[in-house]
Amino acid sequence: METASDYVLPWRVGEAYEVIQGNCTVSPSHSGIARFAYDIGMPIGTRIVAARAGTAIEVDERFRDGNQEGGEENRIYIQHTDGTVARYLHLTFEGAVVSEGELVFQGQTIGFSGQTGNAPTPHLHFDVVETDCGEAFFGPQCVTIPTTFSNTDPHAQGLQAGVTYVAR
Repeated sequence: METASDYVLPWRVGEAYEVIQGNCTVSPSHSGIARFAYDIGMPIGTRIVAARAGTAIEVDERFRDGNQEGGEENRIYIQHTDGTVARYLHLTFEGAVVSEGELVFQGQTIGFSGQTGNAPTPHLHFDVVETDCGEAFFGPQCVTIPTTFSNTDPHAQGLQAGVTYVAR
């Protein structure tokens, strides 16, 4: 296991999901400054947990699943004590269970997966950025950082597309 990581997989212990897009792919949402992002295939309504403790700084849950509109992704952003921000996107309509300003602990349920925004299939988009960049998803200040997870099989280069990972 990746014991050195501060993060856990953003789903419940005992559950397993496939990474459908990993780091450094050709997709615009996984290249350039966004190259250290993950898309995890999961059915709409799957429970999402905080990968790391922090404060919910942005919560948006107003968009309907299947809308296929870029920029209309339901999301939760959690800022950590070091200033980094974990971003959870494509959540389901009214699928947040935390509020802006709320302190969350690692492993706490924060919401439910969905298919909002530019999402061809139900999935969770997860990444960690250096600093809060608000809704400017592709803004120049939204630089993703490499993220590994302490509660699954070793993956020093990040989770790999096509591999199913169990949260332990």
